[in-house]
Parts: sequence; C-alpha cells; structure tokens
Amino acid sequence: MTVNINAANIGSVQLAAAQTPSAPNSGFVRLHHNANSRLAMRPATGNVVEFLGNTSGSGAGITFPATQSPSSDANTLDDYEEGTWTPVLSGSAGSAGGYTATVAVGRYTKIGRVVSITAGVALSNVGSWTGELQCSLPETTATYGNDIPRGPIRMHLHTFTGLVSVELATSTRVRFNMTTSGGAQANMQYSALSATAGNFLSFSLVYETPT
Repeated sequence: MTVNINAANIGSVQLAAAQTPSAPNSGFVRLHHNANSRLAMRPATGNVVEFLGNTSGSGAGITFPATQSPSSDANTLDDYEEGTWTPVLSGSAGSAGGYTATVAVGRYTKIGRVVSITAGVALSNVGSWTGELQCSLPETTATYGNDIPRGPIRMHLHTFTGLVSVELATSTRVRFNMTTSGGAQANMQYSALSATAGNFLSFSLVYETPT
C-alpha cells in the first residue's frame, strides 16, 4: 500500500488497516516535512498505527527536547544531550580569592540517566580555598550510598602520594580520593594544588542523574 499526503502543516497522521494481521509484513515508512520532519512509528489503538517524533533539521539524527520530558517506562529513551561545561576547582571551605584557571575544559554526553564526562584544568593561581579538593559537574547526580562511582584521574606538578581516583562528593561536585601503598585512604586537600607552570589535572567519570 502506498499513501501520499501533502499538507503545509500536519500535526499527526494515522493509517488504519482493514484488519489486524497475525504476522505483520516487513516494509518501511518515510515521512518528510521540510525542516521539521516526523520520523517515528508506534501502535496507537486497535489496528491503528501512529507516526510521531522529530528528526533533526538536516534529517541526520533524532532530536530530543531541550528540557527533558522523563518517561516512567524503563524501556523508553527520553533524553540525549552532548555539550561542554567549565569545570571549576574549589575547596570544601574558604573562598575563591584570586583563583585563576588558564585551561578549564569539560565535555559531557548524557544518554537517558547516564552521564559520561571528561575534564581538564590547569591553574595559574590556586586562590584561597581550603579543605577538601572538589570540582563542579555539568549534571546533578543521583543519590548513592556506599556504592560511589569512581573514575581515573591524571595530575602533574601537584602534591599527591599514592593512587588517586575521582568520586562523587555531593549532587553537584566530585572529590579526589587517595589510596596509599599501605591501603590507607584520604580525600585530597586543596592545599595539594600548585600553580607551577605546566601543572594539570584531568579526569573522567560515568554517573547517573535522578531522571
């Protein structure tokens, strides 16, 4: 069956079959509406098939709304986003003071609830922060108990001893945990940072958002 529909503005299209087949035939559907294409298909009611969804303006890929519309269906992909943010280092106490980053680059990809991030920071002035070393995140995290996601970190010209990993500290920040050769663990302090030329701190992490 071939159906051609031409209209300046179509909100939805439904095609009803004469009867519901016991085994659907294979085939394809192609819909195009200028720069705002509709390219999705789902069963509606009875033997009706409904076409929904948006492709990108160029027709390459599927677009999601700028503000997520969460679905209660665990099998529904309801969000995709990729972009950049500016990672900012800070301490759990004190203030920024003259804090200055010569490099502060962060990239993220969010698929459903899962967020993958990478970040890199180099400092020319550490400022006046004190306490535990932390860094900002692009997306709010879900609540975790003792099972905290961890990720790798690389540092150069900062003061640290042992193996360091990045982990969630709050719903909007990460911290950096050190494990020594003896197995002792401690959160890295902001005082470990140096503004020596050539310093850098980079890390990656995968975590979940509440929705």
